[in-house]
Amino acid sequence: MDSLPGSGDPASGGQSVGNGYKLDEHGQPVLSKLQPEILERVTHTTGGVYVEAERAGTSVEPIVQAISRLATRSLGTELVRQQQERFQWCIGVAVAALLIALLVSPFRPMPAVTEAAP
Repeated sequence: MDSLPGSGDPASGGQSVGNGYKLDEHGQPVLSKLQPEILERVTHTTGGVYVEAERAGTSVEPIVQAISRLATRSLGTELVRQQQERFQWCIGVAVAALLIALLVSPFRPMPAVTEAAP
């Protein structure tokens, strides 16, 4: 397992921060190593595919096959009830009530009453 390069490994191009590598709380460089056994177990449990990509290049055929299997299987159906919007009726009633209120309002201007001279 020590032969696998990881993040922070200067031989593999490491992940650096600023002028140096990421450091832990003790000031030591943080190293992460590839653990293919764990990744293969996770992909087997979840029904996925584990393909290890190398710098020299890896065939994309296993990835294409996995995607093709996903595209052909049914993931299930879902019934969606679409609501019909009827807010126009409420707006119409509100506008009608506003017009009626304006017509019978005690605050509307009254026509001026002229008194006849005696």
